[in-house]
Amino acid sequence: MRLFFGFILLPLAIGTTGPVAHPMHTTFTEIAQPSLPGVVSITIRGFEDDLADAARISFPRGSVDSAIASYLKHTTRLTDRRGQSIEIHPTSVRRRSNVIWLSFQTRDPVEISGGRFLNAALTERFDDQVNLVQITVRQRTRTILFTPGDGAKPIAE
Repeated sequence: MRLFFGFILLPLAIGTTGPVAHPMHTTFTEIAQPSLPGVVSITIRGFEDDLADAARISFPRGSVDSAIASYLKHTTRLTDRRGQSIEIHPTSVRRRSNVIWLSFQTRDPVEISGGRFLNAALTERFDDQVNLVQITVRQRTRTILFTPGDGAKPIAE
């Protein structure tokens, strides 16, 4: 019996080369607007397997990266103070281990002060999903927490 448990624990001790399961369901988003009005940059970090699985359900065609970008554009929303949606466009993707960062940007200068943001990514999949959003507008930073069922929250300025 002792030898059997050793074979199970050995791969855990030395690591594996396959995907690593993660016990947390979370994303982290950074929104930055250095000047008002100005271009807004948004970077969303999440576990690639979770995002890819969710994206493929709604966006089964095309590359994984484009499916994830489409999924994130569908589950996040940035609005101005009048409630008008602000369109964001994918600009880059980077990976490290099982984590993916997707960056988006507005094409034109906009005003987000007084607007709202929603991050509902993966909340339809995981009851314990937590999405942290750090918003920096002209050197002022605010952190917002989203959990399943939350609506859009104000961007302070």
